[in-house]
Amino acid sequence: MERPVSGRRPLLASFPPLAFLVALALGQLVHRRWPASLPGGVARPLGVLLLAAGGALDAWAIMTHRRAGTSPIPSAPTVALVADGPYRYSRNPIYLAHALLAIGAGLVATRSAWALPAGMAALRATDRWVVPHEERELTEAFGDEYAHYQQRVRRWL
Repeated sequence: MERPVSGRRPLLASFPPLAFLVALALGQLVHRRWPASLPGGVARPLGVLLLAAGGALDAWAIMTHRRAGTSPIPSAPTVALVADGPYRYSRNPIYLAHALLAIGAGLVATRSAWALPAGMAALRATDRWVVPHEERELTEAFGDEYAHYQQRVRRWL
């Protein structure tokens, strides 16, 4: 069912990618003060794996949006409820992809164990300050259809 959802305010829409970039930078700063390096033989391959998984998940979610005729850009109007592709498993696969990308980049760049808590903190901030607004907008636009989707699919995994 197609019902346009007005795009979010630009500041709210830009929060998730900025949160993950800031988390990556803060993880590196904390690592400089309190080094917590993982062995390179573990950290870098794991980081590359997380980067690949995050990139693939992000691409899959974007392609799913395009096939549904709606934009994956948070500030653009939503005209369709996307419930297939990665959205069958998570209501927020793009944010999960961003977390994987941030953690993977941190591991590859410095082998820092701080990459994991930094990425998870950004995901938590997104969960607390962005996702509730998105869910409220989707509930207003899609009503019972979105409520049933929420019952079928977890917010994260």
